[in-house]
Amino acid sequence: MEQQESRRPLTYRIYKGMGGKQGCFQFTLSPAYRPGARKEEGAVFIEAAPTIGQNKYDWDNKIIFALGVNDIGTILTGFRTGGFSIYHDPDAQTEQRNTRGKRLELEAGQQPGTFFLRLSEKSGDNVKKVNISLQPSEARILVTLLEAAIPRILAW
Repeated sequence: MEQQESRRPLTYRIYKGMGGKQGCFQFTLSPAYRPGARKEEGAVFIEAAPTIGQNKYDWDNKIIFALGVNDIGTILTGFRTGGFSIYHDPDAQTEQRNTRGKRLELEAGQQPGTFFLRLSEKSGDNVKKVNISLQPSEARILVTLLEAAIPRILAW
């Protein structure tokens, strides 16, 4: 068991750059504390990069978004109900609220089981966006991985 917990989970990637459009989303599980480390919740990290050409991604301008268990619950519900919007504002409790933040959104596509996943980041007047379409198989894999991530994030 201890050896299994020390292994680092693999990253799940969805590439949508074949036509030089959309981008790449990658999902990485950061489990809760490990033996000898501080006790704290884990998270699922999303890194999203836009395309800069066919099968080329602009990782220098990626957006990073951390998902906690409540965010994952929102996402799992959104896959069943047809969409969601999650907004993270690091300045929410200050006068600078809404001047910078990140938004993750899901919208149902026209075909059954398809979705559009969007991640944007605002910093002042600068806005970065990455959008991808999800096929039913990609959405199913993502739901399965996120469901499995919850106990690992909380070390249950």
